[in-house]
Amino acid sequence: MSDPWPEGRAASADDAGKGLLDGGPVAESPLWGVDYDPAAECLWRWVDAPADATVSTIVTGYAGLAAEARHALRSRLCPDDLYTLATFARRRAFAAIRTGVPAEVRVAFDALSAIELNRIDWRDIWVSTALTSYAAERLGLIPAETVRGAAGRAEPELAALLREVTADSIDLVEECGYRVLETPTGRVLVDDEGADYAPETDLAGLAFEVAAMLERDDYRVGHVSVAAELPDIWLAGAGTSAVAGARRRLTGCASVHAEPAGAAVITDQHVLLVFLAEAASAEDAAVLAEAASRKATDRTVELGVAAGRQCAVVVARSTVLGLSAIETRATLARFGPRLAAILSGTGSSVTDRS
Repeated sequence: MSDPWPEGRAASADDAGKGLLDGGPVAESPLWGVDYDPAAECLWRWVDAPADATVSTIVTGYAGLAAEARHALRSRLCPDDLYTLATFARRRAFAAIRTGVPAEVRVAFDALSAIELNRIDWRDIWVSTALTSYAAERLGLIPAETVRGAAGRAEPELAALLREVTADSIDLVEECGYRVLETPTGRVLVDDEGADYAPETDLAGLAFEVAAMLERDDYRVGHVSVAAELPDIWLAGAGTSAVAGARRRLTGCASVHAEPAGAAVITDQHVLLVFLAEAASAEDAAVLAEAASRKATDRTVELGVAAGRQCAVVVARSTVLGLSAIETRATLARFGPRLAAILSGTGSSVTDRS
């Protein structure tokens, strides 16, 4: 595939976001008041969203309009509406990967065609288009042909992007940062962070179990990642030969990113990270868990758990200087037995289908 969208063709990386307030009268927008819950924007699981039906109706109607009417509709969309369309397109591409229904790909391209590229960060649209192109190819469609109608309805800069992205095969990990996994609830997309990843343990399956555990505990999970790093910043004595060696010998790491869901907490001021790693030996796993348990700062509280060759590092932290984490060592300890049980589980429920 070609390099990312060149500067000068649309909003450059430096200019991304400029003009986003030039959205026209918000009250006239057909998408006024239509929004997605944060859970519906995640691709690590499928969540039904009422907004899909409304956006689908508007996109279908848009595709049937004459050129002048399409331009008029696009000009009435505010910046938030453009991101709503991008979210809808990603969800339709995700649905196509899950169900194998070609119509999902076509409506995703149609939604993207209603976006004016100079009013949004082009990189978001690049990734959404690449994901849709990947879905098309996965279903046996020819992306460049499938996008033709949508590109013909789009404004010139976006049309050029749609054609360029769909011209070549998509490497989902390299270009979108996703990996397709087969789970008991169907195919999902997890973040792939690009680190070495060859665990014998089903770390992705463990990550999904941890995500479920956290959401039963009033956290909301935003990301599940594989091929992640276990950062040495979360390990006491990271420079010692024992800790550094154990970390270097890891065969793989997955991670879960969550925020508190309670109304009493400002969610973007606190995060909970759980790293799930497979060590080269049980001794290495114990070293890493102990190093995590000894690490603490003014804004961070940690917990380390080991079971066999698997270890979990839990980090509760505040993102605001001077604000303490909402967890303490005492409260974080409640996760210890639960994580030990998850790490001790056997069997695999997740298959890589990228």
